[in-house]
Amino acid sequence: MRSHFLCSHNVSNLKIIFFLLYQNFLKIWEEMQKNEKGSGKELD
Repeated sequence: MRSHFLCSHNVSNLKIIFFLLYQNFLKIWEEMQKNEKGSGKELD
């Protein structure tokens, strides 16, 4: 029972970690898109 609880707890932690990483990835991707557009305007 105890080992099963630890396993399920680790799985929930992994879900949280992946969710946070996914959010950070979206933020970084948006910044990259903005920087690409901004640099394009600067070149023009």
